[in-house]
Amino acid sequence: MPGGKTLIWILIFLASTLLLDRFVFDYLIFQPANHSGWDSYRWYNFEWNFRFAERSFASDQNESAANGTSRADAENDQKLSQPGNDMQQQDSVSDSEPGPEYEGKQDSETNPKPAGNSREASGTEPKNKTEPYRIVVLGSSIARYSVQTEVLEQLLRNRLNHPVQVELISHAAMMPEDAFHYTPRINAMKPDLVVYPMALVDLDLEHLTPPHIPGPAFDTDAHFEFLKRRVPAQRFYPASFAWEHLDRLSLTEISSGLMSGLLAGIRFSGQWWDALEFNRKSESGSPLKSYIYYQGKPLAGGLYREGKTSGCVAFPASYAGDELNFEIPPELFTPGFKITLEWFSADVQLSGLDSDMAAMWEPHWEKGYEYPAELLRNESMQRKLFFADPCNIDVKPVRSRDYRADGSGWKKIPLASEERQGWVRLKLSHVIVDNSLQPVSDANRRYGEGLRMPGQFGLEEAPVDQVQHRRWFLEDQRLMDLTDLEYLKDYMQRIQPDNWKHRPALIPYNNLRIVKTYLPVQDFVPVYQLKRLKDVRNRLDCPMLLILNPENPVESAVFEDSQYFADFKEYLHREHGAGYVSLHDELPMQYFADPHHFTYFGMLRMTPRYADLIVAALQSGH
Repeated sequence: MPGGKTLIWILIFLASTLLLDRFVFDYLIFQPANHSGWDSYRWYNFEWNFRFAERSFASDQNESAANGTSRADAENDQKLSQPGNDMQQQDSVSDSEPGPEYEGKQDSETNPKPAGNSREASGTEPKNKTEPYRIVVLGSSIARYSVQTEVLEQLLRNRLNHPVQVELISHAAMMPEDAFHYTPRINAMKPDLVVYPMALVDLDLEHLTPPHIPGPAFDTDAHFEFLKRRVPAQRFYPASFAWEHLDRLSLTEISSGLMSGLLAGIRFSGQWWDALEFNRKSESGSPLKSYIYYQGKPLAGGLYREGKTSGCVAFPASYAGDELNFEIPPELFTPGFKITLEWFSADVQLSGLDSDMAAMWEPHWEKGYEYPAELLRNESMQRKLFFADPCNIDVKPVRSRDYRADGSGWKKIPLASEERQGWVRLKLSHVIVDNSLQPVSDANRRYGEGLRMPGQFGLEEAPVDQVQHRRWFLEDQRLMDLTDLEYLKDYMQRIQPDNWKHRPALIPYNNLRIVKTYLPVQDFVPVYQLKRLKDVRNRLDCPMLLILNPENPVESAVFEDSQYFADFKEYLHREHGAGYVSLHDELPMQYFADPHHFTYFGMLRMTPRYADLIVAALQSGH
C-alpha cells in the first residue's frame, strides 16, 4: 500500500496526464487556422465543424441575450476572413419562391400540412420569438451533399422574415447509431429543429440475408461487429457506446471504450496529423501540390474536383505569378505531349462566366451578399455557372510558345515580365477520356482530363474556414449535359463496370445495389438502424424532421414499386408521423453523381424543397 506522499504524487501525475491530454488532443490541435476544403479530412473536419457549430450557436445566444442581435444581423468575425466579401448582388433568393415543380407529389407524405393554427409559409416571424431560429442539419454524406448551409440559411431567413442560423453536422457513413450518440451535444446547442436527410445507404442493409439463404432476415450479430469496429464508435463516442451496449461487449472492450472516452489522445492521436500538416503547408507560400480537392481560383474551361483541367483552360496571367506550376499526371504523359501557351490582352474576355455568378465560387457568410433569385429553380440560370470552352473563342494571341516536358510530374515554367499580364490560355495536345489517352479533339476537349493545378492556384493567401463551402466542377456540369441514354451508359461505366470488385471506391455502391435487387422478393422487417432512428427522435430535446432523400432513378428502379419499399415507407410514416417526409423520387438522374449523392446542381435544385419542409416543420412543431 503506497504511503500518503506517494499516493498524492500518483494522483498529481494522473491529474496532470489527464489535463495535458485534454489540452493537447481535445483543445490545442483544433486551434490552428483550418485551410482545408469541403469534404476533406473527414474525421478531423467533422469534429472541427461540430465544435464550430457549438461555438457559433453559443455566441449567437449570448449576442441575442445581450443586445437582441444575431449572426444573421452581425458579421461573423471567424467567417468574414473569406475573399470576395465585398461582392454584392442586387437580386436575392426570393422570400416566396416555391421549390421546383414536382407533378404528382402534392400528397400528405411529400407536402405535410402544418398542424393547428399555423402561419403562412412565406409568413411573418413568430410572436415573442426574439432569438434566431437555430437549425441543425444532421446526417451522413447524404446530408453533406444535399445542403449548402449559407444558401439554405438565406432562403429560410427571407421566407420566415426572421433571423436563421443553419449548421451542418455530418460525416461520411453516419448511421442513426452515430446520431444517437451525438444527440447530447446537439441538445446542448438548443436547436429549434433537427433536419435529418437519409437514404437506404445509411441503414447498413448489406447485412440483409439474401432470400435464397435460410436464416433470419438480418444478420444482427455481423451488424453489431461492424458497428463496434467503425471509426465513429472508436473515436467520437467510445465510452457512450460501451455504456449503451454493456450486455454485448466483453470486459476488455468495455474497459477499452471507457478508457478511450477518458483520454482524448487514445482516440485522436492517429487521426489529426494529416489535416494539421496540410494546414501547415497551406501557409508555406509555395504551390500546394498535395491536397484532396481544389480550392484555387476558377479557370475558364473548368476543372475537376481534384484539380485537373480540361483540354483547354485560360486564366489571368497574374494567377501564376513569376512561374506557372502544374502537374502532368503519369497517365497523361506520352512522347510528343505538348502544351501550347498563348497570351491575350487583358480586354479579351476568355472566362465566359458572368461576374455575379462567378462570385458564388467563394463562400458568403455575410448578410449583405444575396444569391441570384432564379438560381435555385431555373435550370437555364444554373447553366450560367457552366465553364465555357475558351478554345471556342477565335481571337489571335499576342504571343505564344510550346512547352514539351521530358516526363510526368510537377513542372514549372518561368514567365517573363510581359507574360505576367493579360490572359494566358493553355491548349493541351492530349487528354484522358474513359481512362485512356487520346489526342485532343473538338469532341473530347471540354470534358477530357488534363493537367493538375496547385490546390490554391491564383490565391494570394491560403483560404480559411471553407470546410462547409461546396463548389461546382466539371463533374457536375458534364452530367447535366447528358441525355438519359447517355447518362445510363456513362453510369454503367463509372459506377457499375465489370471490374468493380477490384475498385475499392465502387465496392460499397455495388454491394448495396445487389441487396436492392433482393428487396422485391423479401418481406419488410425493421432493421436495427431503423429502430435507432426513433431513439434519436426520442432523445432529442427538439423536433426532428426526417427526410427520405431522393435516390438516383437508375438505382431505385429495381425496388421502388415493391411491397418491401411500400412497407418501409409506411413504417417510417407510422413511427415518425408528421415529422417524416418522403422525397424519394423527386430528382432526375442527371442531378446525381452516383446512387445517392447530389451533384452541385442537384443541391441547388433541392434547396427550395428543403426550405418548404423546414418552414412547415417550424410552424407545426414537428
